[in-house]
Amino acid sequence: MNTLRILALLLLPAAVSGQSWELRISTLEDEGLVTGIEDANGDFVLCGGIGNSLVNDFDPYLMKISSSGDTILSKRLNDTSAFSMDGSVSIVEQDDGYLIFGYIYPDSVNPGKIAVLKTDFNFEQIWTKQYRSPYYSEILRSVKVNKDSTIIGIGTADADTSSNLDIFIYKFSPQGDSLSSNYL
Repeated sequence: MNTLRILALLLLPAAVSGQSWELRISTLEDEGLVTGIEDANGDFVLCGGIGNSLVNDFDPYLMKISSSGDTILSKRLNDTSAFSMDGSVSIVEQDDGYLIFGYIYPDSVNPGKIAVLKTDFNFEQIWTKQYRSPYYSEILRSVKVNKDSTIIGIGTADADTSSNLDIFIYKFSPQGDSLSSNYL
């Protein structure tokens, strides 16, 4: 049985306000919450994966936690793609929900892909989009929203299995469409 831990250190605003708490959740699967944001209501929206680490088969896993540490909502998204949970997941809040950026592991047939998943505020999945480049795999390391609501994603790309990494930059529309990309 694995235990999922969210420490107060991850939730700095709660610690700063004098509150200290730890939340533990046990499941029979491998899970991890690797990134999070504070939403417009002051709640924490955390994102990661849940599944089987032996075969890199993860579904996106989302939690919404109040600043006092109470679980408001948690949901496993049954997605056919295998989102990574190794720190390459990012989340962005929008007016009508969340965009989740993740990574789909390569296998013997398919190269790795960037995945963009849209949910509403209750974590109901609206759509998923996948993007593939000429590279063997691409992992987004960070995403940021521009003033014009476009989203810039930066990361590393591996041309083959030799681990020679290049840098890439993607620009996404607010709807998760790839507008441009550049490889350095």
